[in-house]
Amino acid sequence: MQDKELEALLNKIGHKISESVKSTSLQTQPVPTPTKHTWPVVVGAIAGIVATLAIIAGGIRFVVSSAITDALIGPSTTLTSLKEQGVSLRRDVDRLLDRSAQNIIKNPAAPAADLKDAANHLQQRKIQTPVQEVVSTGKTLLAHGQPNSEQWQAFLAFVGYRTFLNAKPDSAQAVGPLQPGNTWRYGFSPIPGKHEPVLTFTQGLGVPAQQAARMDRIGVDQNGALPRGPLLLVATGGAISLDDWQMRNTVFDGVEIHYSGQRTILENVTFVNCTFVMDNNIPGRRLGEEMLASAAVSFKSGA
Repeated sequence: MQDKELEALLNKIGHKISESVKSTSLQTQPVPTPTKHTWPVVVGAIAGIVATLAIIAGGIRFVVSSAITDALIGPSTTLTSLKEQGVSLRRDVDRLLDRSAQNIIKNPAAPAADLKDAANHLQQRKIQTPVQEVVSTGKTLLAHGQPNSEQWQAFLAFVGYRTFLNAKPDSAQAVGPLQPGNTWRYGFSPIPGKHEPVLTFTQGLGVPAQQAARMDRIGVDQNGALPRGPLLLVATGGAISLDDWQMRNTVFDGVEIHYSGQRTILENVTFVNCTFVMDNNIPGRRLGEEMLASAAVSFKSGA
């Protein structure tokens, strides 16, 4: 969105507030014209708007005193129309934040904290952005990120947003529990205090064992003696660690991924809408770079 479009949207929001809020006792901050597309500017510009929305939303969900009602509603204004104005205003605020975040992630010179917040916002709101824009800014963050730095945290947010833009492989669209009479064994390293992922499998008897999905400790093959296995595993939700694990033909969907840089082997592993808690060391940076560059990841470290 260009400067003029942002200005027009901010003016539209401000006009709606002035129409909705009749009492001079409710003072809202003037909405400034943004001069830079940075997150604090945009969030600061709508701070008064959000506060006003909270008051308006109170008329929808809670009992409002007659004094507040009189202050908010003019003689010809019904509570229903006020609700409608509040919903419309909320949509405009959301749209402003969405477009501003899309502008911010294209600017690698923006402050790292802004880039992190923008990427998190877009992922949480499920807003699509061209992958190459995410990759380009993410590479810049990776090049400048120091241990425990804001740049590294912003980079991890970009990796997470990149995985939101990934699509599941076609073969992962029809998954379910193992068929009766078939037993394959898989394991993973859970994170204390976190939920474990739910595993599902591609339907049918699958493929030869050497090509089948795998999720084992490195050096362990629980299903190696079986002739066939599922083509793909899908792990949904929860949190796991990649440290000391070998995984093949696996999709992580909405999983919190932990990695401290220990040995790991990934073969054709896809991350979809995941979040990441990773140490900023050489293996962590290499893995992050691979996930930023490609939906399907093959990666080996220390094994």
